[in-house]
Amino acid sequence: MEPTLLSVFEQLKEQRAALSSLMAEVCAVRDSLCEIGPKYREILERHRAKHIQGNRELVFSVLQQYDEIIHRLKAF
Repeated sequence: MEPTLLSVFEQLKEQRAALSSLMAEVCAVRDSLCEIGPKYREILERHRAKHIQGNRELVFSVLQQYDEIIHRLKAF
């Protein structure tokens, strides 16, 4: 089980690094667009709400799967 856990944490580390880089880029683009155009904030809120609503079920399903895996690992 140790090699498996090592592999999992190596992959989590890579995912965390990629996610951090992506979030920094998204924030920079958002802040730049807010400076460029005052209407951007309204447009951003509209699109954000649409994407959150559209992804809500998928995210919930994925998080539920992670919870099940965690529960099984704890019981192991």
